Amino acid sequence: MFYISLLKLKDFDKITRFRLINGFWFALILGLTSPVFSHLKGLLAVSILSAIVIGSQLIMKTHDWWDKKFTIAQIYKFGIFLNIAFCLSTALYFYDKKLMILLDSILGVLELGIYGVYSIKLNDFISQKYPETFRDFQKVKNAVWADGMLLGLILTMIISYFFNEDLIIKIVLVIWSAYILRMLLAWKFLDNLKGF
Repeated sequence: MFYISLLKLKDFDKITRFRLINGFWFALILGLTSPVFSHLKGLLAVSILSAIVIGSQLIMKTHDWWDKKFTIAQIYKFGIFLNIAFCLSTALYFYDKKLMILLDSILGVLELGIYGVYSIKLNDFISQKYPETFRDFQKVKNAVWADGMLLGLILTMIISYFFNEDLIIKIVLVIWSAYILRMLLAWKFLDNLKGF
């Protein structure tokens, strides 16, 4: 059944709503940047792209280490710094596109590591605190992600058709900055989750 996922947020606790809203924002940013970044990856050598993909697979194998070593609040804060670095490296688009895509690719590998363990920890939280709603959460989470990606991709398609990639990146930088501000304002939001 198709529905606008953000309308389902009222069915969840504040931590889960927070996670879903952040997921929507990040999916929107990814939807806006993915076509541009995919286009620019042609600037990198195949060997560099292969190394980046290998790095992404290796970083996913570290989830157990991250999970044991850091709390959910610490991982969230790492994510904030990573998003700041991502936003700053994306701004390099206007200076050196090749350097920008290389840095964003490396940061993307780190994002897989941090987001993966963040997701694992929050899934643990939901499944332990609210086991009866976990199945519904999974459906809504997927729909929220799809809604954010679809909105970002549609905006990218329209903007690139009528304008250019430069405008897309400018819009991304504004949205990403707002997302980072939201994350910074919620700096201590997850500090009270003991055991996660």
